[in-house]
This record gives sequence, structure tokens and C-alpha cells, in this order.
Amino acid sequence: MESAGQRSCVVLLFLLASLVSSETVSQHQSNQIQTNLPLSLPPPPPPSLDPEVVSLNNDFDWKLVKEVFQREQQNTIFSPFSVKLLLTLLYEAAGENSTTKLELSKALVGVNLDKSRELYREFLESSTKENGNYEFNIGTRVYVDDGVANVTANYTELVEWCYKTNIERVDFGRTAETVAKVNDWCSNITHGHLNELVTEDHIKNSVMIIANVLFLKASWRNSFDESNTRKREFHVSPTHSTKPEFMEQTDIYAYLDDPELQLEMVRLPYKGRLFSMYIVLPYANRTLDQMVSTLTADNLIKLEGKLLREEVVVVIPKFKFDYGATLNDALTTLGIS
Repeated sequence: MESAGQRSCVVLLFLLASLVSSETVSQHQSNQIQTNLPLSLPPPPPPSLDPEVVSLNNDFDWKLVKEVFQREQQNTIFSPFSVKLLLTLLYEAAGENSTTKLELSKALVGVNLDKSRELYREFLESSTKENGNYEFNIGTRVYVDDGVANVTANYTELVEWCYKTNIERVDFGRTAETVAKVNDWCSNITHGHLNELVTEDHIKNSVMIIANVLFLKASWRNSFDESNTRKREFHVSPTHSTKPEFMEQTDIYAYLDDPELQLEMVRLPYKGRLFSMYIVLPYANRTLDQMVSTLTADNLIKLEGKLLREEVVVVIPKFKFDYGATLNDALTTLGIS
């Protein structure tokens, strides 16, 4: 399998939801990872959770991935988990029987809200445990304008218990001060790697901002030897190629070659075993578009279960992402307007 990495990487993912007269979600992402391809599986949820709830959440993840990829038609990186978490917080805040609550319920929650809440609580609690092999921070904050009605005590307790966040009252009329407050919080979560999450344009006309930031700094369990770095041909399309730097490593990896779906999959674990990168590569006679259109959340999970440990030559290009997108259109297609 041709796919290269650096000995360590930093991943920054951040998402912002701004509530005005109607809910809007926009996402900006910066990624200093040198070893990534567009498709990756989300971290598995705790095994104690109901499979039906797990399946429902994975289904939303993959539908959103496909929708964004088909619209962007470029290198894309974002966190479906962050999108889902922020939309769930909006769901919890929406009025009973409102259009917003009904749309979000169909897309995200399903029939068992208690189990969905437990999914978030267990994952967010486990993510805060310290580990010497990597550094992982996830932060969520709800900012509410002082000029709106008081947030109920029930909602405040719910977001603290299930979603591990709290609500902060701010004066959105003092735009510069609010921007500084949000950006200082973001900079603290990411240890200074991301210092501008919002601008004054995000604050204007808003009554609530829900922000989520993910920060991961980790080293590969199977380190790549920098002496193996060299330029290779990279086929962007059947008629166009470039020659970026590639890194190469031969080692034992969990790997699968699937002739039926005409793809290869390999898992590249980070030290500590909690996080891994999954790379899915279409056969040479298939485009990325063709592969994405045939994949579903269910068969991705099944593919993961078929991975076998064997010696694999992994060769992947070094590259850096700086990507931003507005997800309103993609979410509208999924039934969230």
C-alpha cells in the first residue's frame, strides 16, 4: 500500500456555531498533520453503549463526510464529532415541538435520548484522562448574550453533566471584549497553536455562540525514518500528477485488501493505543469519488473488523492542511435547516 508520516503530528480541529434568528453552523479547520488522507474513521465509542445508538451516530458522521466531500471536491478535513456535539447542544436548547428540535432529533438523536447522552458523557469523560504517550484536549463552551432570557437551571446542569461544558454569560454588544474572551479560551485549549477562533463578524447579530476545539499531539507507534524521505510521483487525477516528498515505512500494521469494494485499508496507530489514523485507498482503476459514493458507515465498520496484522509497506506524502468551510448547505441536505 502506498501511503508516509512524520514521527509526531499536531492536529487542530475547531468548530463554531453561532445562533442568530436561525441556527447556522460554520467550520474553520487548521491542521498541521503531515500524514493524512481525506477519509478516516472516528474513534470507537465505549463498548458498553447500545449498538443501535452507536450505529445511528456513525451513520450521521458518514453522511456528513460524503456530503461535504462531494461539495468541496478538494482536500478536506473536519470533525463530524464536533459538528454532532454542537448540534446536539442546540437540540437540547431548542423549544419542545419546535421545527429545530424535530429536525435535529431525526438527524442526530433518534428514539433514545438517554443513551445518546450517555454516549457523549462516557466519551468526554474518558478523553480527559491524562496519558504520557499523547496530549489530547477537547473543549466546548457555550457563550450566551446577557440580553437574552435566562438559561434554565435544567439546561445548565444538563450540559455540565452530559456534555462536560458550561455556560458563560457575555455582553455581545461589547464585541471586541467578547472576541478576546473566546479566542483566549481557544488559545488555552490548543496551547497557543490556535489564537483566533472568532472575529467580530461572528459576534455581530448573535445571541449565542457554541464553540468546540479538539487538540491532539501524538507520536506514531511505528515511527517513520526520516532518511527514507524522497520525492515521488503523486497522481492527483488520471491526467495530472505532482512530485511531493514521501516518507516510507515497512512494519507490521492492521491491513485489508478488499476486492469487492476495490480498496485497501490500513490502520496507523499512535502511541498509547487510544488513537489511530485509518487510511482508505481506492484501487488504481477507481477514483476517490467512486469509492466514497459506494461506502457506508456500516461497511466501513465491517472493514475495520476484517483488518489483519501483516507486514505492509506504507508510503504517504507529507502535506499540511489549512481548510475552512461553511456547512450550512451540507446540513440542509441532511434535513437540518
